[in-house]
Amino acid sequence: MTEQELRSLFDFQRFAGNAALARKISGMEERRRKSRSKRRGPVPLPQDLEEQLYLQYHGKVSGYMKSSVANPRDAEDLLTLVFLRAIEFLKGHPDEMKNAAFHIYVFARGAVRDYLGRKGRPFAPGGSAQGAGLAEKRLLREETLELLPRAMDSLEEQEGDLVLLCCWHGYSLQMAAELLNISGKSAKALQESALRKIGQVLFQQK
Repeated sequence: MTEQELRSLFDFQRFAGNAALARKISGMEERRRKSRSKRRGPVPLPQDLEEQLYLQYHGKVSGYMKSSVANPRDAEDLLTLVFLRAIEFLKGHPDEMKNAAFHIYVFARGAVRDYLGRKGRPFAPGGSAQGAGLAEKRLLREETLELLPRAMDSLEEQEGDLVLLCCWHGYSLQMAAELLNISGKSAKALQESALRKIGQVLFQQK
């Protein structure tokens, strides 16, 4: 399994409403959040968080929305939704404030993906329609809904963290390595191991 296929698979499972996967991801995220809090201690958020995020990222998110969504009113509604979600997330994860730009991008991409899905229009995760099509043909099967949470269970803790950062949240491998405080070489090895284990569960590979 490739990273692009797993990113696509996660996106498709969001559309499919994989409740078991959502619970699994939520549990893994909560464990990561508690682990970071113990290591780093409380991180204060700026008092003017809403205003700061809006002033710093409004132009970039607005441009992304207008280039992705044809209807100006819908683009503006999505813009508001993205900032509301980002503010809520950062209030719950204050130690991620330094990575606000990446999280805002993830929320913006997700909002566009969901919008296009409701309109019956395609969305290609990572900008690769070919990769998304391949994943859809191989992975959009009912049994995959049941196997994906089990595949996540097969991962070691750091492997799971890396998969969440790269394939669920859309971080680059380099950024994920920095967040996990490991070398790029170690991150690459963890990624290869995680993708191999997930592929073994999903495709019953030996």
